Amino acid sequence: MPSLESWFTKTTASLLPNPLAKRFDMRQRRRSLAIAALRCVAHGWPVLPGAWWSAEHQRYICDIPGCLTAGLHPAAAEVPRTSHPTNLGKYALTTRRGVIDTWRRRAYTILIPTGIGCDVVELPREYIHTTLADTHVDRCGAPTAVFDDSVYLFAAPSRQLETVPDLAHSRFVIHKAGSWVPIPPALTPDSQASWLRNPSKVGWRLPETATLLAEINRAQIA
Repeated sequence: MPSLESWFTKTTASLLPNPLAKRFDMRQRRRSLAIAALRCVAHGWPVLPGAWWSAEHQRYICDIPGCLTAGLHPAAAEVPRTSHPTNLGKYALTTRRGVIDTWRRRAYTILIPTGIGCDVVELPREYIHTTLADTHVDRCGAPTAVFDDSVYLFAAPSRQLETVPDLAHSRFVIHKAGSWVPIPPALTPDSQASWLRNPSKVGWRLPETATLLAEINRAQIA
């Protein structure tokens, strides 16, 4: 059964003229994104505003003057366009006021700069029913999100001198300092990103990166 809030939102939008309904929907979307971004910041995950998917243009767009990047990318003008900063945290938002002011302007995709509040292990979506279903991997309790054809598993940021095992599969990627990943409720060309395991369900606790990688590798060998 839909919540009273969702019922009210849909009913109100249906009663408005089309242009007003679109503006109403966009305000609701900005609000839901801002709430998600605020939760991240409150739990030590800095956020970056990212380009958003435009069904009209069939590409990601942003409000940076002269930007021609068609794929998903940070929408903060300060982030270098031609290089990968070693620490995107320099450009990330960490305060409630910063998040509110930013998402009041646009329905930016929420990007998490990795290596600060978390590291992320990226797997192809096809491994949901194999690697992710492995009992030991599941017991790690990593918050897990699906975005397009990828699955993201969130882990505690690895320390600089920590020994982190290499991944057993070339299609698996570790996102650490200098990288970023999108999180729900981001829109994608085909659908909307979603959580398989929301961080709130595990109290925003993150498994150690080395532990998670070891279990993923073991699942590949088993």
